[in-house]
Amino acid sequence: DAAVDEPQPCDESDGECVVPRPIIPDPTSTEVDAVHGLADDAAWIFIDKSERRMVVNNGRGWREAYRVALGPNPVGDKEVEGDGRTPEGEFYVCNEVRHNRFHRFLGVSYPGPDDAVRGQDAGMLMPIEFRAIHRAHRNREIPPWRTALGGHVGIHGYGQRRDRAELHAQGVDWTDGCIAVTNEEIERIADHVRVGTRILIVP
Repeated sequence: DAAVDEPQPCDESDGECVVPRPIIPDPTSTEVDAVHGLADDAAWIFIDKSERRMVVNNGRGWREAYRVALGPNPVGDKEVEGDGRTPEGEFYVCNEVRHNRFHRFLGVSYPGPDDAVRGQDAGMLMPIEFRAIHRAHRNREIPPWRTALGGHVGIHGYGQRRDRAELHAQGVDWTDGCIAVTNEEIERIADHVRVGTRILIVP
């Protein structure tokens, strides 16, 4: 887990109380713990949410690490549309598009089968939505992104928005639950991965 600044007493006399932000390690290492079972000769994307770190491996001798920004509510698995969380678990790159808003966008195959079961048990999904999620994952396609579980999660840049570029440079989480890097970084990443590439996201 990321370390946290030692809390300082809040001076409420001026009506302001600042909560310390986590100190995020500099994600320069491309090493990934062997427990995750990610082989050097396979293509994959590994994202550690607590370290704000993403490692991309193309299976052909190229590997790089990046500092990422997440959403406003980064702790915990994604559960519903609009919760500001990044999903956790096994996914794959389900599409790739060029986008003025995000520069380039690599879709994450959320919701997955486990999410569908959870949604069905909670009464959040219609049977047709449940079946569509499972069918998409069997066929390695884009799952339904307009259910109560949410969707449109991806790995992307900040596009033409200078304010997002500034937030990213400051290490601030600024997405709605996606995984963000710089425009230059998403260009490089997209050149080394393909639709179908494995994605592993850990807490």
